[in-house]
Amino acid sequence: NQNIYEDAIRDGLSGLLNHKTFIDRAQEEIERARRFQHQLVFLIFDLDKFKRINDTLGHPYGDYVIKTTAKIIKDNVRSIDLVARYGGEEFVVILINTAAKNAMPVGKRIVQNISDYLFSMDNQDVRMTISAGMSEFPTQNRSVDQLIDLADQAMYKVKKQGGNNILLFNSESGTVDKI
Repeated sequence: NQNIYEDAIRDGLSGLLNHKTFIDRAQEEIERARRFQHQLVFLIFDLDKFKRINDTLGHPYGDYVIKTTAKIIKDNVRSIDLVARYGGEEFVVILINTAAKNAMPVGKRIVQNISDYLFSMDNQDVRMTISAGMSEFPTQNRSVDQLIDLADQAMYKVKKQGGNNILLFNSESGTVDKI
């Protein structure tokens, strides 16, 4: 029964929470944060130019990059934080009981650790970068969908600026990385 449960809530490739389980758990965490007046930070990560990996080195190499990226992200957050594969080469994290000013160094460390990592498989070495966006509960919004959307907007702004960075969504001025 435990194996069936794990298969149902985890992404088969990365071992992280799957999309549906993440959404359910995110809603629970928002309710808990609301009750105890805590903050949460949502982070969206998307590997930069990932398509080139599958196109040039093949899908097994792409799978290796996804698994390794998942491990790097998971290794850089606390065990109480939620980490999920959101889809494709996109990952989402909720930092529990954390404010944006304290989350920014975590996000920057993950971005830096990905760019510093030498992905190596079958005598093929590759460097990757990742773009990230953040949003904060309850400061910016109170719904899971909206918080994910705001973090996503910030992440896409990073991509437009060349990737390999993280920005916090700011409702007054678009996105900024100053906290």
